Amino acid sequence: MFNSGSTKSIILLVFILILSACGDSDSSQNNQSIPQWPMIGFNAQHTGLCNYIGPESNKLKWVFSAGSYYIDKSPVIGADGTVYIICGYAEHNKLFAINGKTGLKKWEIFINDSFGRVSLSIGKNGLIYIGSLGSKMYAFESRTGRKVWEYKVENMYFDDSQIQCSVTISDDGVIYFGANPGFILALNGDTGEKIWESETTWATYAGSPAIGLDGNLYVGDVAGRVRSLDIETGAIVWESVITQVEGTPSVGTNNILYVTSVDGYINAFNCQTGELLWRKNIGGNFLASTPAIDLYDNIYAGSDSFYSLNSLDGEINWEYPERQSYGSSIIDKNGTVYFAGTKLYAINGNDGSLKWEFDPGDSFICSSSDLI
Repeated sequence: MFNSGSTKSIILLVFILILSACGDSDSSQNNQSIPQWPMIGFNAQHTGLCNYIGPESNKLKWVFSAGSYYIDKSPVIGADGTVYIICGYAEHNKLFAINGKTGLKKWEIFINDSFGRVSLSIGKNGLIYIGSLGSKMYAFESRTGRKVWEYKVENMYFDDSQIQCSVTISDDGVIYFGANPGFILALNGDTGEKIWESETTWATYAGSPAIGLDGNLYVGDVAGRVRSLDIETGAIVWESVITQVEGTPSVGTNNILYVTSVDGYINAFNCQTGELLWRKNIGGNFLASTPAIDLYDNIYAGSDSFYSLNSLDGEINWEYPERQSYGSSIIDKNGTVYFAGTKLYAINGNDGSLKWEFDPGDSFICSSSDLI
């Protein structure tokens, strides 16, 4: 059992247990400009499915401590394997760059702003993006931490337009995110120039937009509105209403949109029409995770247990009993599913059998939604 004197260390330790084994990947990912892990859910569809081979054992590679700065957000990985993480509290936050092989700090910068549950994203241009509760979207240069630009979100309704979701990046480098009181923005990722702003829903976007295979954006807000938006203009394509949405939606290769709602349901929509195809209650009274989707469009999500579901009808393939598996999961190229609850688990995606587990000892895992 690993015993750390710092909760702040153990949180990033859990990330790196996954990341440290990701060096063995397809050569297409080892590109000079393509980040190894650019955003939550690995891709703009937020499937959590990567073409890396994950760790086959729970052997720890390294631990990073941020000192007195609290780590509760997901890191990203640059093209050269550098790990980037933002941590802190209130308006005292630092952005760290960490050597992915050794766990040693490369640089750090102080950011005098406050951040919600948002995590970092990194583009092919080498810029790191994060939005703040102070109504600003920031872009930092990944080699040095230098601020390249900032964009102040303004609207006619409120003085402050808090950003409470992470950035989604398109293949052409446009960044998309939500801000209060319920509108989506598209910015030029290189310059920060606004491209468009959607009609407001008057409700917070707590999850990031997903980009469908059809090129449209898909979003859900805390009022339960699920929308498809035209990616070129932000115009509404269709809208459906369920119960409160706190998580980030994901899109499968079958052109189905999956959205979790806080009443414990996974909801499946036809991306083209917005038709609700099925709903499945998997327990719990707060479901804010992003459903992970494998090559065969099986869905993985946790609540009072961790589940694999059939994408066609939502029927349960298997269940793994872990009562605190409320976050998101990731899937490696061999079909191993990694998720966190009271421990970090590696599960065989075919049958739900346990491959290994990691016990953080006296510390705790902050949230498996922070796994990348």
